[in-house]
Amino acid sequence: MHPPDAKRAFRRRALVAAGLALAAAALLLSDRWYEPLPPIGDVPPPPISGWVLLRIALALDAVLLVLTGMRGRAFRRIPPEGRLVLSGATDPAGVRSWPWWLGAVTLLALVLRLVAIGSSLWLDEITPLLYYRDVTAWQVVTNYVSSNNHLLNTLLVKLTTSMFGEWEWAARLPAVLFGVATVPAIYWVARAMLPRRASLLVALVLAVSYHHIFFSQNARGYSAYLLTAIVSSALFARALVEDRLWLWVTYLCAITVGVASLLITTFVLAAHAVVGLIALAAIRRRGGPVAPMLGRLAGVFAIAGYLGLHLYVVALPQVYVYMGAVYVDPAAGFQALSTELLREFARGLSAGFGVALAVVAVPGAMVALLGARRLLGRNWPLLLAIAIAPAMQLAFAIVGGLVVSPRFFLLLLPLAILVVVAGVEETAERLVRRIGWPPSRLGQVTVLVVGLGAAASLAALPAYYATPKQPFREAVAWVDRARAPGDIVLAIQNATSGVEFYGTRIGWTEGRDFTSVRSVPALDEQLTAHPAGSVWLLVTFPRALRLDLPDLDARIRTEWTIVREFPATIGDGAVTIWRRRSGSR
Repeated sequence: MHPPDAKRAFRRRALVAAGLALAAAALLLSDRWYEPLPPIGDVPPPPISGWVLLRIALALDAVLLVLTGMRGRAFRRIPPEGRLVLSGATDPAGVRSWPWWLGAVTLLALVLRLVAIGSSLWLDEITPLLYYRDVTAWQVVTNYVSSNNHLLNTLLVKLTTSMFGEWEWAARLPAVLFGVATVPAIYWVARAMLPRRASLLVALVLAVSYHHIFFSQNARGYSAYLLTAIVSSALFARALVEDRLWLWVTYLCAITVGVASLLITTFVLAAHAVVGLIALAAIRRRGGPVAPMLGRLAGVFAIAGYLGLHLYVVALPQVYVYMGAVYVDPAAGFQALSTELLREFARGLSAGFGVALAVVAVPGAMVALLGARRLLGRNWPLLLAIAIAPAMQLAFAIVGGLVVSPRFFLLLLPLAILVVVAGVEETAERLVRRIGWPPSRLGQVTVLVVGLGAAASLAALPAYYATPKQPFREAVAWVDRARAPGDIVLAIQNATSGVEFYGTRIGWTEGRDFTSVRSVPALDEQLTAHPAGSVWLLVTFPRALRLDLPDLDARIRTEWTIVREFPATIGDGAVTIWRRRSGSR
């Protein structure tokens, strides 16, 4: 037997042995390892135990390993006629000093994401800290008691806060690092469609983007999701053309990390499947064999789905229950295609560009269409892999009657930057030709126009840095200075977590200094227990309060008045402090 054959035989025996070991583990797995956390809120029990699903998954793993070991197939590259062919290629020439420019842009991105990183946390950053600060990493992985549990981010935040303390900057550090890494990553993605200068401009716009800085300073999984979504899309598009093992393996790693970051990465995976089907049609139309690529895609998507399933296999029943309970609640978001959602989109966009948005909206859309056409001609699989995912998510919400928020469509941000820069490049080419300028002016015009857009985003940052996402720390500190000894603070509905987090930091005790109120009877109970004039209310997210607890909202608005309001960058996230009107009973 030749040495390579001996190695293959050893690997096959090892796989069979591992499969048998997993089969034994599935039979002998102890229930004592499962540590369920109590549910948060009024949700029905899961339809099946996650521990049962884990046993089933281990048994399937065992079967797959044994079958793989018995078959022993090695990776064989698909011949060129069975792979996708792209006619549009970018010019490799361009800015010779691009590594230095990219390094400078990445450093700028880091600096902009570190400014004001210690500002007040908002509700969705606070609740994972409160829910998971005292549980083990194993319990984080095997439980889903809140839709705010972005798995990878929760684990990383537990790590950083255990190392540095429960500071705002420590909680946001993982999101910042993923956000900074996205800047060189989008340059690499853009290089598959654009020349070096334009790709550097794409990276620059993302580096100074108000909205990307916002999410890079948000202790959630969105910046990691964005990074993995664009990288996996670029890897997938390239693998369709080259069909190399390292590309498929790296793609599977990227998409799995994405699923661990945010569950909406499943829409990215679904978008890749659609692109794969279009690629198969293109291969067939060219007269190439379809079966090899079909088999490759079937195997890759099966592995990707299987890896994603394993990340959540124990928590999957809870995921199913919470998704059904949370995203049908009107207070949790906005109906798809509603005017409320469009207004929230407009508010978020105007925060990043100000009045300039109204001026450039129409010409900007026309430029973006030109850019989209150019990019489709150069690398349609990559552009569609990014563009289809948000569309599929919107369609899923419409069909399922689910509510959504603008942040769910964050993948539109890099897509917009790519098509706008490409559109500016094409518009500049047309302008230079029409005026008769020398070709060297092309780069100057492109840099000038894109630079103006970047400057508009930079101009919005001082106001962003000056205003917390949700100013719980400032509101709690103000009322602590204003209240008299013996006064109590009532945290109304969604304000509870913020008051608990920042109140306990300054020595407040629940029951003595503050308490949570989520109903009119609870409010009356507190008013009966405390003298008139000794009660303060803290309120946030008034829309959610109005929709979830209309009687409590009406009571507060009738008998109380706002004495101080702290603005927020989160929509509807301002924190207000209320006192009873004189004469209210």
